[in-house]
Amino acid sequence: MVKRIIACILLFLLILSGCGKKQKNTDTARNVSLKNSSIENTMSKENNNVMPLEVSMKGVWPYVQVKTFDALLPDGRAWALVTVSDDGYFVIDAPAQKGKKEEILLYNLNNNTYEHIAYCPDEAQAVHADINKKW
Repeated sequence: MVKRIIACILLFLLILSGCGKKQKNTDTARNVSLKNSSIENTMSKENNNVMPLEVSMKGVWPYVQVKTFDALLPDGRAWALVTVSDDGYFVIDAPAQKGKKEEILLYNLNNNTYEHIAYCPDEAQAVHADINKKW
């Protein structure tokens, strides 16, 4: 009980000292110099303000193939990626839209084909999938 009383008194003293007169720290305002905001300080000294060379992606990664595509099904519904395989297959999730239920599909990146896997029940959502050689 005595420990609680001492703790309450110490807490009261800490609060009282923190709630004293509002004090200003004028030293901070005096130490700020407009000299620090000159344009010279924004320029790089070590690179002489020369932009880095533009290098093509093929130059950096010559063996990487990049394919771009829209994440839209042929019927115009958007889809989200669930998982990717090494063979160019994506398991994708097309949320419920345009009057259709949420659908899980297999997208073949190599020939741009879609294969229906399953519909999700109304209270469910596709979060994770795994691709293996047997499936």
